[in-house]
Parts: sequence; C-alpha cells; structure tokens
Amino acid sequence: MYLGNSEEKAPHSRITEMYSINHLEFCIGKERVLESKIAKNDTGPSWDGEIYMYKNEKHNAIQEGVVRIPVQVKGKFEPEWIKKPNIIYPVRIGDLRNYAAERGCIYFVIIVSEEEQEYSIFYNMMTPVKINKYLNGKEDKTGDKKTSIRFYPDLHNITITVDCKADIKTFYCRP
Repeated sequence: MYLGNSEEKAPHSRITEMYSINHLEFCIGKERVLESKIAKNDTGPSWDGEIYMYKNEKHNAIQEGVVRIPVQVKGKFEPEWIKKPNIIYPVRIGDLRNYAAERGCIYFVIIVSEEEQEYSIFYNMMTPVKINKYLNGKEDKTGDKKTSIRFYPDLHNITITVDCKADIKTFYCRP
C-alpha cells in the first residue's frame, strides 16, 4: 500500500494504466450503444484506441451511422485527486496537433487510489475548437512541449454520464 512516504512506492505506471483502462472499459461497457477498443500498455503515438458509438444496441459492424471516436487514456496514482471537482493535467503539444488532424478525441485521465479500489474518471472532449484554443500561441514556441489543460469528472463513475454522451453526439455526430 502506497502511503506517500519515501519508503513505499506508487504502483508501476503500466499497472496503474492497466487498472485505469479496466475501470474505463467497465463504465463504457454499461452503455449498450458504446463499445471500446483500447489497448493496454500502448506505446503508439497520441492515441490508445477508440470508442464506437452505435445507433442501437446491435453493434453491427456495417450499421450506418457508426461513430468512431479516438481516445487517449492516462492512468495516474494520485489518491488525493479522486474527490477533486476538476484537475489540470499536462498534454503534449504534438499530441494536440495530431488530435486536431483527426477532428479531436476524448482524453481521459483516470485517477486510482491505493490498491486501485477507488477511482475517478476525468475527461476532456478535445474538439477542434478547443484544440485550437489550447494551441493558440504555442505553435511558435519551440520550447513548449506541453500545455496544462483542465479535465472534468464523470461524476457518476458507474456509467458514462449523460453529459459525456451528449458531448459525443454534439461533436462527433454532426452531418
């Protein structure tokens, strides 16, 4: 058990990320129109996978109107952040440029507690408008590799909230 002192260490970051993805996939799995394909211990550029949003519960691969949303997942062992109303987290400028090229993504930061029993899911719907705002003035600065961005909680942590689903529909289901 990690207590924050120098004699005990936080869980390995790969383990924390694995638990974080498991928690997120559990929440997504409760929503019958959502399906996740998120890689664990991913080392690829900018994204960890995607969430598919279907028009109905059938999850038919040839169904019209299927929406693919790229996702990035960061797992953090920061027990004191679990009850926070929001967090500020650093995001790489290069990743933001990649998200802009893909019309955005959902960026999740999942905070886990000791022994991964308690968790909070924070997210930011990285839309093209938001990404441009985050990049404003950063593109000319070669020294800036990251920018700090505010993330908001999925308050229920049992299912993906109505607000999150509404965000998905608003930003990714446009004609």
